Amino acid sequence: MEAIHCIDKKGKIQRGARCIRFVSLRMPLLIPLAIILWIPGVIRIAEKVYQWISANRLILSRVFGCKDACGIVPQRQRKQEDVFNKPS
Repeated sequence: MEAIHCIDKKGKIQRGARCIRFVSLRMPLLIPLAIILWIPGVIRIAEKVYQWISANRLILSRVFGCKDACGIVPQRQRKQEDVFNKPS
């Protein structure tokens, strides 16, 4: 089972529902979702929901008519410096 990942400026990796919470805090329309995810105990429920959606994403994409939109792309290798350095 795969999950979305994001890395903050300090190098801390967030995955799954915690990544959704992290990204939501930075997108004005999703701030209400992020606030809900900060309520104690909600993130544990959100992780379970995220895991279920992740495990069933191909079926869900067919139900919602997305065809191959939720396929897993092969992981690409990057150097750690490339993640945080902007191109010159």
